[in-house]
Amino acid sequence: MIKTAGGNPGRQTFEDIYVCDTSRSHYGLRNYDVFFTKELVEKKRTPLFPDNNIINMACSSNIHTLTNQGKDEERLKEEGQFWIKETPYSFRHILGGDELTSRFVHGSLMQVILSSLDYHGCRSPVNGAVVKTALLSRTHYAGLVDPTSRDPDPISRSQAFVTAVSTCALVFIEAAPPVGLMVFVGVGLGEVLTCEIKVNSGDVLKKEDLLGYFHFGGSTHLLIFGPT
Repeated sequence: MIKTAGGNPGRQTFEDIYVCDTSRSHYGLRNYDVFFTKELVEKKRTPLFPDNNIINMACSSNIHTLTNQGKDEERLKEEGQFWIKETPYSFRHILGGDELTSRFVHGSLMQVILSSLDYHGCRSPVNGAVVKTALLSRTHYAGLVDPTSRDPDPISRSQAFVTAVSTCALVFIEAAPPVGLMVFVGVGLGEVLTCEIKVNSGDVLKKEDLLGYFHFGGSTHLLIFGPT
């Protein structure tokens, strides 16, 4: 857990990485959900370059897909058809038919997955302002049936699929050029039933400001950008 947060298990302890109270039972993390949404200490979430146009990761996570403008653009359509295999990204479904959907067609997309040991707070990847937010209440524990897949876990092999059908949180952010309009999409994965948004339309964001939380375990999220 220390390693997944960027620490050194041989030199650092749990309390060096996470906000907790070592004098209390279970370090003050009173239940399963509080454990998964525990906060990183400030120095572990302070951006190295707070004022430039570098886009930060929004969560502790591992990259699953990185699709850029001009690379496999057929996967970044406004609306795609779903099959048992090779699921495309369908922005109309992912964003719940939002009026801004067309702004992202043939843009760029990054999808990452969080493990159960990762930090489950979501932080702003850019400096900007919140345009709008939305919570889409949809399915949970959805997965692709594919007995020929090399991945025996139906959840992990369904990363693209769940973005269009599972419960998710949307935070549209207007960042300074050249980033422009982008959207953070937090997706409930597996047993994750709740995505919590902690910002509102009009809020001014700095990198690493809190956007919200995933509750009850592992999850996945997207960062989507428009074409340049």
